[in-house]
Amino acid sequence: MAKINIIGAGNVAWHISNALTNTDFEVQQIYSRSYASAQQLANTFGYQAVNALAGFKEAKVIIIAVDDDQIESVAKQLGNVADTLVIHTSGSASIDALLPHQNRAVLWLIESLRKGEKVTYNQIPTIVHYSNVYSNNLVYEIAKSISNVVHILADTERRALHLGAVMANNFTNHLFTLLKNFTAEKNIDFSLLHPIINSTLHNAQQKDPFAMQTGPAIRSDKATIDNHINILQQNQQLKEIYNAFTKSIQATHNE
Repeated sequence: MAKINIIGAGNVAWHISNALTNTDFEVQQIYSRSYASAQQLANTFGYQAVNALAGFKEAKVIIIAVDDDQIESVAKQLGNVADTLVIHTSGSASIDALLPHQNRAVLWLIESLRKGEKVTYNQIPTIVHYSNVYSNNLVYEIAKSISNVVHILADTERRALHLGAVMANNFTNHLFTLLKNFTAEKNIDFSLLHPIINSTLHNAQQKDPFAMQTGPAIRSDKATIDNHINILQQNQQLKEIYNAFTKSIQATHNE
């Protein structure tokens, strides 16, 4: 089995470790700034934690699963790792954050990952990018051992896709958070919105979102819009979002 060392002990490191279980790749060691976190992850999956990068044994691959602003520094701390492939797992960081390593690649799973949560890895779109043919072959092999949906995208396209993922996931979830708080304030059960949330997400995947747009904004139903704004007078945050979305929908559909 090809040996892999991992740097980082957060959500992504946990899921990379889990996803590589029962594949042709073996995670052998992990390093984290927090040795306790490294030990916890190592104990979960049965490999060794080290308290310094110098403690790493030789490996075919080193995966850097840390925050974006740490990737470049960590890559430089590795020193000369000869022919080892160095990979980062970020959707937005450049592959060149891994310089000066000759063999470098990106392995990004398009999913919001949390430790311990059950994930169907083979259905997660996985993006790879590479510096040379050797890196391509190896990172693609790793990606295919995790997912059935693997695409090659360079930095520019991957960053644009990451922006889309942030808006589709993080922004939408934030809106749900605000709506849950709003319904609670009005003594309304948020679960009453679950069916329309589910149908909206389903339609976004199965149909053209532009064609599926409905509501008072697209109808220019001023009376309903004014009524909604009036309800939101005491909720400035939601009112601003409501106004922004209304203007955006009308501008988009009046082009």
